[in-house]
This record gives sequence, C-alpha cells and structure tokens, in this order.
Amino acid sequence: MKTHFYYLPVSRQNVEWGLYLTAVGTESVPPHYKTYPYATHPSMYYFTWKDGRVLPEYQILYLTRGRMLFESTATPARTIDAGHVIIVCPGMWHRYRPDPATGWEKYWLSANGEDLYRLVKRHILSSQHCILQTGLSDKIRRTYLQILRHVQTLAGDNPHVLAAHVMQLLAEALAADVRHAGPPESFEAQKPKRAQKDPFVSRVLGHIWSHSHRVLTVDELAESLEVSRRTLERRFRAILGKSVLEIITDCRLQRAKHLLQQTALPVDHVAMSAGFPSSAQMTNVFRLYENLTPNQYREHLRRHAVPRA
Repeated sequence: MKTHFYYLPVSRQNVEWGLYLTAVGTESVPPHYKTYPYATHPSMYYFTWKDGRVLPEYQILYLTRGRMLFESTATPARTIDAGHVIIVCPGMWHRYRPDPATGWEKYWLSANGEDLYRLVKRHILSSQHCILQTGLSDKIRRTYLQILRHVQTLAGDNPHVLAAHVMQLLAEALAADVRHAGPPESFEAQKPKRAQKDPFVSRVLGHIWSHSHRVLTVDELAESLEVSRRTLERRFRAILGKSVLEIITDCRLQRAKHLLQQTALPVDHVAMSAGFPSSAQMTNVFRLYENLTPNQYREHLRRHAVPRA
C-alpha cells in the first residue's frame, strides 16, 4: 500500500444532496517510524500528537495492519488493533498515531452532510460508539478502493455516486461490528466446558454466533451444517441441556444486552441488529429472562454503572 490522498472541492449541489465526500486516502507507516503525522495535509487536517485536533466533518478510518493509539473526548486513550473502523464525529477532540512497534496501514475518508447528522439523531452513529470491531473485511476495503478509483479516474465527477459509496461503507462497517461483537465474557464463563470438548457442538455454536444476527431457523442451520435436525437437537440436548432454538435465543439476548449497554441505539435497532424478528419479540424474551423490558434493562445499567476514574 502507498500513501496517497485526494481532497475534493465541495459545491452547493453536493451540500444540497445531503451527503458529500471531502477527502479520501490511504496511509502506510513502517514500524519504528521517526515522525508522525506527516506535514503534507491541508492545515485543517494536520495536527500534532500533543494538541490533537477537532474536525468540522466526519472522518472514517479503517485500520488494516498494525496498531493504533487513539484518544478522544469520548474515548480514553487505548490501543486499537487492525480490523477496526474508527468514526470521528464533528466537534470531537481526538488524536491518533501508529503504534511505534508496528506502524500501520489504514484507509480513511472525510465526509459530511445532513444524512450523517440524521444517523446521529437516530443514535445509529455516536461519539460514544465510535470504535467498530469489523475484522479484516474485503467488503470494507473494496468500498474504499472503489471511492479512490472513482476520484482518480473521474476527478470529482458524479458526487452522488461517491455519496452512495460512503453510505455503503458505513452500512458494511456497522453490520460487521454486530457480527464481530461475539459472546460477552459472561456468556463464555457460563458456557459448559463439555461444549469445548465436543468439536461438533463448538463448531455449531460458532456458526450461530456468526449468523444469528439475521433470520436463522433450526432447519436452515441443520441444512447448512449438512446434518439432520434430529441429530442437531440430540447433540445439543446431550451437551448443553438446551434446544437449538434456546441457544439461538440466548445468543441474541446476549448480543442485545451488549448493544443496550455499549451503544445508544434505539430498541428497534437493537432488536434488528441482534437478530430478533421484532422489538416486541425481543421485549418478550427480556421479560422472560430478565424480568425487565429492554428500556428498563438499559436504565438499570445506567443507574448502577461504575463512574470512570
């Protein structure tokens, strides 16, 4: 990967469309680099690690190699591994740099527009949930490359196509973040040790966690694993003491609890992201297992949250 970038002019037509790209680029920094950041960007984008910066627009970073040191007003200083997307919101003080031991490779773009502010208003995007665990996704990387190729070959023409690519990138990143949320530590601690000793059951559990964010029936699961439903149910009952449907519901419940705790997404969006057919069904599951509605569960977490030092 080479380091290169493009800054685009913004016309009134771009702004009126509701979503527009202002810059896009890639950056490769070797391990044990001497200086960062490079002083080749426009002054609005340049910053020092000491002072950080505040942008008037959104910036979406995708780390594909190495590690990043990141800090913002909403996020305490932390190290982030490759396979994460970071969304920097307008007005949010932040700073980042490659880990000196690893360097990095990253894709990035800057964008703005009313459509993005609508996503924030609906709590789909937020400064509190700005680090998305996506894994190393070819879909996300290809979308960045599509944007770069478009800018290189068409020199800023068809801004509406670029806007569509930006929205596609956000959709891919948010969907991948849900898929990679994984079972929380509490779920892993509760999982019977026998499941880890049975390769078949462990494989099925992994499949459930990777696919239960969408519609997934027991029959579809058995078909995808090329086993009979009877065999699947028998093995789950013997090893876990639960039916396959109960395990799928447990998985969705744990994912929903994670999203209620870690994001400000509305309950309807949590239900959809966790894999429940409807928010009403998710509410029924919460009442059954937690004796609380999803909103009551979130409020309970807020009341009992431990303040950060």
